[in-house]
Amino acid sequence: IEIRDATFGTPGEEPWIRVSRLALEYRLTSLAPLAVRVPSLTIEQPRVRLALADDGTFQWPPTPGKGTPSPFEPEVPEPPTPPEDDHLIPPLPLRIEVGQVQLSDGYFELADHSSGDDLEVEGIALEAGGIVEPSDLHAKLAIVEARYGRGQVGPLAIDVALDGDVLRVARV
Repeated sequence: IEIRDATFGTPGEEPWIRVSRLALEYRLTSLAPLAVRVPSLTIEQPRVRLALADDGTFQWPPTPGKGTPSPFEPEVPEPPTPPEDDHLIPPLPLRIEVGQVQLSDGYFELADHSSGDDLEVEGIALEAGGIVEPSDLHAKLAIVEARYGRGQVGPLAIDVALDGDVLRVARV
């Protein structure tokens, strides 16, 4: 599957998520339980904008002004109690395995209306593998520049590896 120039947000406002290209391979490996294997996932030029309202809660969508309901703290009514029936089919569990993830030229913005200090991270790159077998996890994260309030950091590169039960983290 390949998706190009996707945006998510409220019509007429700046999108809160924009992706230049998202590509993934997938294979259905089992029907019961349902299992999907994603050998590779590529995300190019993701732009993510989030906001904190004046009271510090997530603002959804991330627009100026008072906060609106957040998808992270939804107000969900109690579901009706299903009738007891021995013939109901139980829901199938879903298992998703991801092999390689590659993210390039990412941008993240968090507008903090509670403090007035915004966080911006530019040039985010991530390469990760071994996600299916966590004992062989390895990832490289690079950031060109990060700004919070008046502070600035960059460039930064981190290498993370899990060999068996030993976690190694190194600044490159």
